[in-house]
Amino acid sequence: MPETDTATVEQVSAQPPTASDGQTPEEEFDRPRAMATIQKLRELEKESKAKLATYEKAQADAAKTASAAERTRLTEQGEYKKLAEDAEKRAADLEPYKAKAERNEASLTKLLTEERKGLPKHITALLDKMDAADQLDYIAENRAVLTAPAQAPPPNINGTAGTGGKPAFDPQAREAELTARYRI
Repeated sequence: MPETDTATVEQVSAQPPTASDGQTPEEEFDRPRAMATIQKLRELEKESKAKLATYEKAQADAAKTASAAERTRLTEQGEYKKLAEDAEKRAADLEPYKAKAERNEASLTKLLTEERKGLPKHITALLDKMDAADQLDYIAENRAVLTAPAQAPPPNINGTAGTGGKPAFDPQAREAELTARYRI
């Protein structure tokens, strides 16, 4: 019987594709069926991703549970010494990072104090709402605007320069000066 199946498969594959009603294979394409297949594949992909996420979460939970079980086992056996040694080892591993973080924080605060000098109060009020790193980033990005010199007043075209808004030229005073000079 296997010979018959093989022969049938060979016969079918050797024959050119035929189309019903005289259509070519391209015209026979069943778009709704293809879309249904694609939709089913997408659903299968979503299901696989969900199963993978569940599996990964279960693995993480299992690791946490194993760690907690180990601590519990050691506690029940009275092996506090090993637990204490593990905690001390972790603390010792983090000690250099703690010292470095403290030094960096002090340097950052000192730098921030220097950078904020001379900034207007309305800017420093806004900067106070940010943490130190964000403040320095903001100051660095906007340094040109924050440290721009005050704009010079526009030129005075009314003849009142330096007189507090009064005209620099007083016609009556000028007439009195000329009369006195030339005795007219």
